[in-house]
Amino acid sequence: MGQKSQNFSARLLVAKSDLNKPLGFLNLEKPGGITSHDLVNAVRKITGIKQVGHSGTLDPMAKGVMIIGLSKACRLIQYLPDDKTYVAEVLFGTSTDTDDIEGKVLSTQPLERVEKISSTDIGTQLKSFLGKIEQIPPAYSAIKINGVKMYEMARKGQTFEAEAIKPRNVEVFSIETLKYQNPVLELRISCSSGTYIRSIARDLGEKLEVGACLKSLVRERVGTFNLKDAITIEHFKEEWQASNHRAIMSGASAINVPSHQIDQQILLRLVNGQVVDAQSLNGQNSSNTDERGLFMACQDKREICLVHVKDGKMKAQVVLVAAEHLNSE
Repeated sequence: MGQKSQNFSARLLVAKSDLNKPLGFLNLEKPGGITSHDLVNAVRKITGIKQVGHSGTLDPMAKGVMIIGLSKACRLIQYLPDDKTYVAEVLFGTSTDTDDIEGKVLSTQPLERVEKISSTDIGTQLKSFLGKIEQIPPAYSAIKINGVKMYEMARKGQTFEAEAIKPRNVEVFSIETLKYQNPVLELRISCSSGTYIRSIARDLGEKLEVGACLKSLVRERVGTFNLKDAITIEHFKEEWQASNHRAIMSGASAINVPSHQIDQQILLRLVNGQVVDAQSLNGQNSSNTDERGLFMACQDKREICLVHVKDGKMKAQVVLVAAEHLNSE
């Protein structure tokens, strides 16, 4: 058997192994000290599901909400709400190469200089971060330069021109000061996806002329997923071993779209990529969609495909179950 045939057979076995396992999303609480990829691997090991992904990386030191997609639900990650809320501790007077406390110290300021920073000074500078802003990512980030992640280059001692780090357009919706006990400032920040809290810490220190880095970070919320509802990987393992799948949220619930039970023949046409007249639903209300014109097509409560409705026509945007597996157990 040729290499291509072997690879295809391996993918087919993986697809079949995942077919009868739950499809959906987990709201896990990432502990500090592990990578986001470590958490994904732990879920793979527990479930035996090969296709597992997450909706957004957290640095190893960071804790909090990590949304994990199981099986074909990974295809829906792009539709998840992506605004986020963090609680961050900013340490004034210390600058590092990673912009957080775990990096190499580049400079420090005397405590007496840091102590001169007032709450009024901080409040004035924080206002400059609100709204749509341009942000320079940290040197240690997953952004790629010429196909290589910046943190991989930095760890190898490789240098790159400052101009190679392109500014990112992000939006900060709100910043709330929770506590200020010099030299540590605790903030709650709500922002768009792609915002680096480490960069906010670094830039705030620069504006106050004392330098700063991120001391700790907790992601409290991603879209409708909250930390208070998250479970630990240990809890999930116990539930999975007990065949308890209550922690797995359906794709429709996760991306907040309505669900419709659809007839077999229409489903077959949709999953095969055909455009279908919405009137063929025979009285079912295909206009019951979210603001994006989306709904989840189901068969016997099983999610089959995400459908987009426009101008009386329906088309599958994301296929979760292939045609040959409809009605399979």
